[in-house]
Amino acid sequence: MDVRIFGNVYTAASVDFIALPGSPITSIEDVRGKKVAVSTPGSNSSYFADRTLRAAGIIPGKDVELISVGSASDSWTAVSQNVVDVAWTASPLSEKIASESGAKVIWRSRDYVTDWSDTCLVATGSFIDENTDALKGWGRALKKAMDLITNDLEKAAEVYGKAIGYKTEVALEALKNSQNFYSLDFTDAQLAAVVAAGKDQGQITKEPDMDAIVMRNFLS
Repeated sequence: MDVRIFGNVYTAASVDFIALPGSPITSIEDVRGKKVAVSTPGSNSSYFADRTLRAAGIIPGKDVELISVGSASDSWTAVSQNVVDVAWTASPLSEKIASESGAKVIWRSRDYVTDWSDTCLVATGSFIDENTDALKGWGRALKKAMDLITNDLEKAAEVYGKAIGYKTEVALEALKNSQNFYSLDFTDAQLAAVVAAGKDQGQITKEPDMDAIVMRNFLS
């Protein structure tokens, strides 16, 4: 299939790890001998749990147990019922759970993964060719939204909160935590990191031709 990537969106690793407000766990170092929830093998949450724990010198399967529990909501339920000690989640759900329950974020994947593209814009080559003007217009709209997040966070939070059905203060906290990670542009390091992750998980079996796949200047 002729699939092209024509824009970046969110440039941080989005998976967070949280615990109950009364948990003795306050840092990644405290999870030794504990259970950490992930969704399924091969998922983002599984990959980032493994990668960040190893970066902290903690070996999954030896020092800590990773438990597949399903969605982020299921993960929080598992923590709440003491099935696991740490749940995986992602913003803005991280901030929503923290606001409603007092849960604490123990660590964020982006604390350990500095180059990443978490969300990007993808379409088939034929669709891009047939809808170039519309897609470029969409890109301009996305750029305006990103600029609003940069320049007027409170106004952006009002719009964001309405769109996702969250309280404005929760949306504001989520955008504060993500404010510096929106861009339509890629870096070579971001692309290389995503390819390396795909290889590590066996999802990419040969070297991709990134010049043929990524349309770096489409939205410029």
